[in-house]
Amino acid sequence: MIPEIKFYPSPIYESKWWDFRKIKPAKIDDETFQLLVQQIKSRKSLFEEYLRDMTNILGITWKRKEIEVWMVSLNIGCFSRPLTLSFSKQNNQPRDVDHIIDDLTHELIHNALIEQPNYNNAIERLSKDFESEPFRMHVHVLVHAVHAIIYKTKRGTQRMEWDISNSQNYPPYQRAWEVVQKEGAENILGKYLGVKLRE
Repeated sequence: MIPEIKFYPSPIYESKWWDFRKIKPAKIDDETFQLLVQQIKSRKSLFEEYLRDMTNILGITWKRKEIEVWMVSLNIGCFSRPLTLSFSKQNNQPRDVDHIIDDLTHELIHNALIEQPNYNNAIERLSKDFESEPFRMHVHVLVHAVHAIIYKTKRGTQRMEWDISNSQNYPPYQRAWEVVQKEGAENILGKYLGVKLRE
């Protein structure tokens, strides 16, 4: 059974970010933000489908009953704990819906991997196999491996190619994609997590 995804636009979250960081990141207007919120919330069944795919790919049993997704109009990036989606680009323009979908899928994969019993051992092995690479790269080898399978089966290779191209701005992410492309997503998940995917 997969956890329920609950979406929360959070003005309080945004105000606390302003207070904490003492900077003013880019921000889209409220009307555009609300439109994007509705577009993402309307795709809840799509994300639940992806969660089921992650569950099957990783062979996990979820301990959590729900996953909270915090949506903000600021350009603060996206992260997995607490799961946060940013809807603004640096130029105060709204981000593309497809990009937001890919980012949320990415962050959901982070949450799914934490539920995998062999995850910590996998990170230790990746740290040894790629000793000269940063920790962020080790983690994202697994994230990208799962995401590659979802791209190929559900989102299409064009979206994956865009993601890979965009990762050039983030060297650890780019390097992780290089490893996934070279070794194969299924091989990586089998080698490090001990999961065997159905043909």
